[in-house]
Order: sequence, then structure tokens, then C-alpha cells
Amino acid sequence: MHGYQVGLFITLFQVLLVTLVSSTVLGGTMIMHNGKPFFPIGIYHYPKGLPLEPRLEELSRAGFNTVLSGLTSSIEFMDKAHEFGIGVLPTLGWNMILDPGGEETKKAYLREHIERLKDHPALLGYEAPDEIAWVDFESLKKPGQNLEALLKGYEFIKSIDPVNPIWMNHAPRNNVEYLKSYSEAGDILGTDIYPVPDGNRHSDLDQSLNCVGQYTEKLDRVGEGRPIYMVLQGFSWDDLPPIGSRDSPQPNWIETRFMAYDAVLHGANGIIYWGMAYTEIGDAIWEHLKRIASELRDITPVILDSTRMPMELDSGLEIHHWQHRGYKYLFVLNTQRSSKKDASVKLPEDWSGEVASVLFEGRSLDVTGGNLVDSFQGLDVHIYTDDPRPDISIGVGNPVLLEKDEKAQLRVDLMNSGRSPTPPFNLTLTTDGKIVSQARIAGLDGTSTRSVDIEWTPMI
Repeated sequence: MHGYQVGLFITLFQVLLVTLVSSTVLGGTMIMHNGKPFFPIGIYHYPKGLPLEPRLEELSRAGFNTVLSGLTSSIEFMDKAHEFGIGVLPTLGWNMILDPGGEETKKAYLREHIERLKDHPALLGYEAPDEIAWVDFESLKKPGQNLEALLKGYEFIKSIDPVNPIWMNHAPRNNVEYLKSYSEAGDILGTDIYPVPDGNRHSDLDQSLNCVGQYTEKLDRVGEGRPIYMVLQGFSWDDLPPIGSRDSPQPNWIETRFMAYDAVLHGANGIIYWGMAYTEIGDAIWEHLKRIASELRDITPVILDSTRMPMELDSGLEIHHWQHRGYKYLFVLNTQRSSKKDASVKLPEDWSGEVASVLFEGRSLDVTGGNLVDSFQGLDVHIYTDDPRPDISIGVGNPVLLEKDEKAQLRVDLMNSGRSPTPPFNLTLTTDGKIVSQARIAGLDGTSTRSVDIEWTPMI
């Protein structure tokens, strides 16, 4: 009889593997996958418009879980996206507008590709024609021109695929009642808003970055409870053709982070970034987007499962108090471009302990008399919590000795004691420094356990 020492090593990759199923359904104002809420963190394009398929793993590692693609996307592309935990939103374009001139041709096209994709586990739904309400209103100068054909297209698509939702994205223009009429062709709504630099007249509301949250709330009035995917800025206005001069600034890190949380805290159920096709790979904005995708991934459990108190305003600070699994999360936004030094923030009365951890900043603050004191750069966002758990903490329980046999089955008990979901990781079995077995483990939800079996044939 021989004993074998078992060594288990875990290698973590920064990727959240989401288990997708063949249908996407709406649950209240949330998107549900496999009976669980899902928060899309998406991107339209890779920098320079490079193909997405060879870069899906990179996107997944960064924290993205959603991409836009054409309705003609191959099953191979869908399979690969699913492999990396990425959902796909195919774009319908003007094929959804069933006008008399091309109705039958469009119907045949839609039927062919929707039938082909509708049961694929990577499918998240479909994107309606982009900004169609604004196109009719402004570009064609004929408000409502395509409305009837659009609604007809919606009904036709639902006759083929009644389960997966259609996402309708609007420009940051038009009044609520006008948008409501077009939104009848969407199960999920969205608005694209690109306010950097301040005052660029891109929208009808506030010309500062605060308009992101305002448009999210406006869209809630339009959709009356439907989920909202906000489309945020991943470019500079001068990056776009025909200018291409790259003179105006891309959003910096603080602006990128502020816009994301401004959207989420005012009701966004997903964030998707547009404009990367017009940027360069080395541009700082790409690193900013990957960084915010990682943050959103890690804070997703709180976004999807929290009790939210009414927002408070205090001297230019916007304070959002959420509770998640008994712990408090205080999102504090400086809504002004001027900095605030030594600002006092009042904590909830039931705050636990005398310390506040500041998420994603690697620091903590003392709590005195129910308050903390912190400084804010312009448009800064700080997230305070009394949750003592680490973001991610993996424990592995396993026997340390195995008897020689023709085949051994090693059961490994995994536990994530942290608040955030883990990325997928490799579980490696070694003896005497040699790898004898490996397993790829899907990510664990926060505060969850899982057991996995690894086969191994011990050798003398």
C-alpha cells in the first residue's frame, strides 16, 4: 500500500463565467438567465474594429459578459462566446422594419436567422434598429414614419421567438410620450449618452456628466418598469469619422467610473459601451473600460440583490444606501467637478463596527460618532461598506493521502467565503511536483460551495 501526498493549486483568471441558457426572460426589471438575475456588462466593438471572436477570452477575463454582433453570426462564434461566458445580442437593423416594399424578403431573412439562433445558449435577445425614433424625427423629418412597420416587425419576430427579448435603444432626445410609442417594439429599453466633454450638446437634458443618471430615470418613465441597458461612452467625439482628428478628450478614468455608477444607481440593469471601433488599441480609454468592467463584475451580486433606500443629497454629494445580505453599502458620488476635502459622510444608524472599507481602493476609514471623513476629487465615487468579508476567498478541503489503485476519485470541496463571484480557475493535482490531473472549475457565486470530482490513477 502506498500513500500519495496530494497538492492542490488554484490559479485564478480575471473572468466571470456566467452560465447561459437557451432563453432569456424578464423578471421585474431584471434580466434572468437560468432562473438567476443577470447584469449585462457589454461592448459593441473591440478597438480599431478588430474582430471580436479571437478576443472573446480577453473580454471575458476583463469582466465583459455581453457583446453585440450581427444576426448572421455563425454558430461557431456563438459557441465560442458561450465557452467564455459571454452572451450575444444580435442586431436586427432595418430588417425589423417590415415596410411594404421589402416585407417578404425581410421576413424570410429574419425567419432564417432567428430560427437558427433562438435556442442557442449564448443568445441574450435581439437589438432593434438603433435610435429609430430619433431617425424618424430628425433625420427623416417624419416623426412616426416607420412606427407601424416597426411594430409589425416586432409582432413577426415574436411569432418566431416569443421568449427572447428585443432591446430598443433610443437617442438622448425626444419627449417621453413620443418614445413610448416606439418602445412598444421593445422588451428592454436603452439610451446612448456620450457627454464628454461637458457641454457638447449631445443631449436635450443637463450638459454635464450628471445627465447619465437623468436619462436613466427618463427611460424608466418611458418603459414603466421595463429593464434598462444604458449605452455609455467609449470614445472621443473627434475619434469619429469624418473628423478623425483625435483632438477632443476621451473619457478619463474618473469620468468613466462616474458615468457607470451614475447609470447603475439611477436604475440601469445593464451597461454597454459604444465607440471602441474608432479608437486605437493603446488608447487609455480601453484600459478604463476593462477596469470598470472588472468593478461592475465584482459588485454585480450587490446590484442584483439589494434593498435600496431613498437617495440623499448633501453639499453636492449624492448618497445611495443599499443593503445586501445584511451588510450596508454606501455609494457616494461627487456630482460636481470641484473637489471636496475632508467631507463628512453620515452612515446609517445600524452600521456595524467602527471601520468602513472602501471598495476597489484598498483602504478603510475610521467611523466616529456615526460619521466618516473622506476627500473627493471632482466626479469621484467612493463605495463604503461594513461587510467584513473579502471580495473573493476560496477555501479547498480535500484528503491529503490517497491509496494506490487503478483509478482514484478525488472529491474536492470548494467554498467561496467572499462577497463577490469568483472567476473560473484551474484546479491542479500534483505529486512530487508533477502535474497528474487538472480540472477547469466554473466560477462560484459569492458565499457558495461546490464539490467537484477529479479522476486520478496513482502510479508507483
